Amino acid sequence: MSPSTKSIAQRISLWPKSPQGPVTLEIYPTLRCNLNCQFCDTTDRHRPPMNERSLKRWLEIIDEAAQIGVQQLFVLGGGEPFIFNGLEHILERAKKHGMRGMLTTNGTLINKEKIQTLLRIGWDELHLSVDAPIPAIHDELRGKKGSFQKTITTACQIAVSKRKLGLDSPKLVFHCVITNKNHKLLVEMVDLAYALGIQRVDFDHLIAYKPEQKQLELSTDQLCEFKLVAQSAHKASKKLGIESNLEGFLNATPRGSEPPKPTTNTGLKGAPCLRPWHHLVLQADGRSSPCCVLAGMGSAINDSTLSNFWQEEPFLKQLRADMIAKKPHARCVECSSNILQHEHNIRSFLPADE
Repeated sequence: MSPSTKSIAQRISLWPKSPQGPVTLEIYPTLRCNLNCQFCDTTDRHRPPMNERSLKRWLEIIDEAAQIGVQQLFVLGGGEPFIFNGLEHILERAKKHGMRGMLTTNGTLINKEKIQTLLRIGWDELHLSVDAPIPAIHDELRGKKGSFQKTITTACQIAVSKRKLGLDSPKLVFHCVITNKNHKLLVEMVDLAYALGIQRVDFDHLIAYKPEQKQLELSTDQLCEFKLVAQSAHKASKKLGIESNLEGFLNATPRGSEPPKPTTNTGLKGAPCLRPWHHLVLQADGRSSPCCVLAGMGSAINDSTLSNFWQEEPFLKQLRADMIAKKPHARCVECSSNILQHEHNIRSFLPADE
């Protein structure tokens, strides 16, 4: 079970007396990828290859994370995690420490052996990137013909294996980036999830930096269409018993249009974002941040202990000071509505400064 927003707030509230470890460690083992997604700007096709941390170093980091109280491990990345040699050892080490595990993958490289590993170790949650219920549209967005079929086959194999073994995990989630190619297909995405035994569908707004990404942005008219379709999809998900984050999209502004909203409180409760106190992201080369928007803007962990790095890393320390001063980073405007709502919920449980 995910740490509750109340429990996260309780840990954050202890910081003024003594620095606390992060609740969540999010790692990007590699930026290498086997697909060529139109909307992605984080793979090695867009930047120089990274000096990836070794498997040995990642395992050390996982061990240290357990020692300082990390409760969950998110494995994501601009690349495809299963390209990283030894990924399964990282996942298994986290589960041996009792961490909750979430992994995001395009699902095209998961064979039967990898499925058995995920089932055996009790991996908690698997997010499969599916950007349309129509193969041709998904494959176009993902930049590789046949990728839809491979991902859906993986989803089916895991769902069938779970049923045969009577297992509840891993929880299967579809993740879909909203573009002008798929914004009318939300109901069909929910229907597909239901048909395949997927338990949740998460949608996310596109962030467009490059010309090829801007071509996928929703126009003003398309944004209005999207909100109407989102209402229908939300109703469909409720009827079918499929979890989703659609409710948050009904009144949300497009990603990148506004920064975190200011509060009238002071201290931690007045901070626009609390992630620098509870969430640590480490890139493939060890560089750090508290979120994916600021990914890699902090220094690399290298040989430092995780505890010392988390407390003393200059970028993280500056972010904490700036958030207390109600000065969010300029790029905080790019944050997703999902994260903003999560931070708001955490903040609601923090005591006000006296």
